[in-house]
Amino acid sequence: MMSQVAAFCREVYKTKLLWTIEFEDGSLLQWFEEDGSQVLPFWSSESRVTKVIELLKDFDSGVPTSIEFDEFEAEWVLDLVASNIRIGPNWTGENLSGTTFEANEMIRRIYRQGKQTSKNT
Repeated sequence: MMSQVAAFCREVYKTKLLWTIEFEDGSLLQWFEEDGSQVLPFWSSESRVTKVIELLKDFDSGVPTSIEFDEFEAEWVLDLVASNIRIGPNWTGENLSGTTFEANEMIRRIYRQGKQTSKNT
């Protein structure tokens, strides 16, 4: 699972985009964990979102939608943290599962991974 997180961080840092699933009514895909906690899954590329939509027929009415990383950081993070909504980066599989993070922690990981990747290139 952590390789999915690292890939998410690298790709978002590089492209400056996050991807999610948006439905006709303008709502975004939300997930509820067994403990009742709310998660917004995000993916690091349009192709990853498309694969999830194809795999999970319950979401086939949704479309891949991008969000600028700068907008996400400036306008979403504080609200997500205040609402106790976690981020699910690059979730996969038929049960749509993966690791979750608080939004501010996800931002720190994206910057940290991006800086490491920059040093290695």
